[in-house]
Amino acid sequence: MADTGIFALAAVHADWLAARQTALAGNIANANVPGYKATDTVSFAQYLDAASRSASPTMTASLAPAMDPFVDTNRNVAVERELFRAAEVRTAHGLNTAVASSFQSLFLAAARSQ
Repeated sequence: MADTGIFALAAVHADWLAARQTALAGNIANANVPGYKATDTVSFAQYLDAASRSASPTMTASLAPAMDPFVDTNRNVAVERELFRAAEVRTAHGLNTAVASSFQSLFLAAARSQ
């Protein structure tokens, strides 16, 4: 099957989701490390923009813990926030997979009807 735009976009989105999940898991794993600063990936829009310019789309942006109301004063990572973000990634991954699967089914149905 030829690489179509929707499948390429779904693959790039899945890569970004994996990178984000890795960053969030690292934040949770290092929550009690003194001096550790939470990180997150850039937004998906910035990721696509950087990829289209051949820049490094895997750059991370530091979060500002002082501005986050969920930050424990004894640590720089709010575990509750990171778990919420990880749940968002899981939901987005499921949606990404469902959309790609639906388009694949449509393409296969169209091919069978030919």
